[in-house]
Amino acid sequence: MDNDSFYNIIEELIDRNANSDFYNLSEQDKIRQYLIRSMNFQSVFDGGFPGAERKILKQNEKTVLTVLRVTFKKGVEFSHSDILGSLLSLGLDRKKTGDIIINGQVAYVIIKEEVASYLCLNLQKVGNATVSTEIISLTDIIFPEISQEEKIINVSSLRLDSVLSGGFHLARNKSVDFIKAQKVSVNQMLATKASSLLKENDIVSIRGRGRLVIKGIHNTTKKGRLNIKVIIQH
Repeated sequence: MDNDSFYNIIEELIDRNANSDFYNLSEQDKIRQYLIRSMNFQSVFDGGFPGAERKILKQNEKTVLTVLRVTFKKGVEFSHSDILGSLLSLGLDRKKTGDIIINGQVAYVIIKEEVASYLCLNLQKVGNATVSTEIISLTDIIFPEISQEEKIINVSSLRLDSVLSGGFHLARNKSVDFIKAQKVSVNQMLATKASSLLKENDIVSIRGRGRLVIKGIHNTTKKGRLNIKVIIQH
């Protein structure tokens, strides 16, 4: 979708005072820029819980978000992509779903209320695994413990491959391999170029490895390298 079409949709939502579907981090940035230009300071983003990445643009107090709890049998292994793939196979629009939180044998999917009954009735399997589903409140989510470390890493530049290498202790060619294998995302958008330049507050994820949040440049060394502050989450 081109920018004009995207902004037309946002303008229409604002005119109708309507709540939107979910947007990823890159789309949220574009919307914020539009809201600033239009002097709209009333709209807010809501992902259902603090720290959510996918969020709706909320403009009224109507309750629109709820949670699909998906429970797997003990010992069954599954991933975010397994769950998302099964949801999309039911004909669900990706924009109706927010973040997916996995804790042990349970997955919590933030969804629009309008699709809750349909998903609860029709999602019976994820891959080959039979699952049980239930609609619960946002306050009933049990979040997993997340290992988080703040540190300073030394990099040659803010290129994606350089930051990946420094943040995840990878050889540069290994970082490039992850990008080529389509396992790296920046702000929830698939990364395709190792040379892409990152900026403060960018969220970089490697599927199966964790994610990294850039907090800012700490200083520049005499040799011109950058010490940047990052948060590593596993």
